[in-house]
Amino acid sequence: MRKLDLTGHTYGRLTVTGPGEPKGKWATWVAQCDCGTRITRTTNALRNSVRSCGCLRRETSSQLNTTHGLTRIGKRHYIYAIFTSARARCENPESKNFAEYGARGIELRYGSPIELLNDLGERPTANHTIDRVDPDGHYEPGNVRWATRQTQTLNIRHKPTLNECGFRGVTSAGTRFQARIRYMNVERHLGMFTTREEAAMAYDRAAIEYHGEYAKLNYPRKPPVSVKPDSLRQEAR
Repeated sequence: MRKLDLTGHTYGRLTVTGPGEPKGKWATWVAQCDCGTRITRTTNALRNSVRSCGCLRRETSSQLNTTHGLTRIGKRHYIYAIFTSARARCENPESKNFAEYGARGIELRYGSPIELLNDLGERPTANHTIDRVDPDGHYEPGNVRWATRQTQTLNIRHKPTLNECGFRGVTSAGTRFQARIRYMNVERHLGMFTTREEAAMAYDRAAIEYHGEYAKLNYPRKPPVSVKPDSLRQEAR
């Protein structure tokens, strides 16, 4: 059997220049890194794991620390506290917020604070904290962002508060149904409707107009169609 010769082979940043001194029963090879450093490694190490003299790992670590400021004298980066709090909410039954997170199946799908920060980037201001776009979704790429307390207040998960009509913002008024919505501490009358479903859709349209992506809707999976109040129907006739 012909003896294995790795001379001239390239592994990552390493180029094998020739055989080295045997290491016990293991053959070794001298390789030169792109940075100029020469190292000696076994055949198995070169073919399966080693990709540089160590400079690649140092550069990656330095880039993470420099870009995101994870190494700070005197205190730890804020992302550690945010990551730890999120993990406690999702994984620790003793956490006071576990019932609203981990108990509902919410998961933290980031393996480390660095991974979370790489996805989010630095927070815009000290007033911004981590927020989930979908309050019923996980802490995962595509569903997290930096948000102010005011934004998070609008985006909190609400339990349905339905009245006797079975719809948000709808009350019965004799044989008809009234739609109303509260915005900026002012209750606004949206019209009288023949059916409760029409009144519910009127509420949804107003909720989208006033609250945008944070609107809590009666029909969240289907955009509300245009429905005229009774008064406008009579005028049209």
